[in-house]
Amino acid sequence: QYIIFRDSLDNEGNRKAGMKSQLKYEFDIKQAISEVEHKKELENQEALASERSTKQRFVIWAVIGCLLLVALFAAYIFRTLSITKRQKKIIEIQNRETEFQKLIIEEKQKEIIDSINYARRIQKSQFPTDKYIDKTLKRLQKR
Repeated sequence: QYIIFRDSLDNEGNRKAGMKSQLKYEFDIKQAISEVEHKKELENQEALASERSTKQRFVIWAVIGCLLLVALFAAYIFRTLSITKRQKKIIEIQNRETEFQKLIIEEKQKEIIDSINYARRIQKSQFPTDKYIDKTLKRLQKR
């Protein structure tokens, strides 16, 4: 009976050891699966982070490009407005000069017309009037 009891205890010990090794095996498998899943998750997170970083760089370069285009456009507009302003000043000066020359020409024209009218009056005063000529002709014809 001692042997049976001892065998039974050994059997129990072997069974416990077998169960223990089976549990350890299952635990190791679950732990290995967990580590693989964790590794995959880390790789996915790294890939997502890399993708986000790439997208951020693209967005940053796109914003820099847009800002550069806006700056170039603003410089072009500023230059165009500056040129337009200068041209307006030049045109304004030319218009003033033209107006001044017009006034001078009008003044000269008035002087010339006045001179012509004065000469005409002088000529009229030098020549006898139509009535005087008619009178003189009639008088000469009567003689």
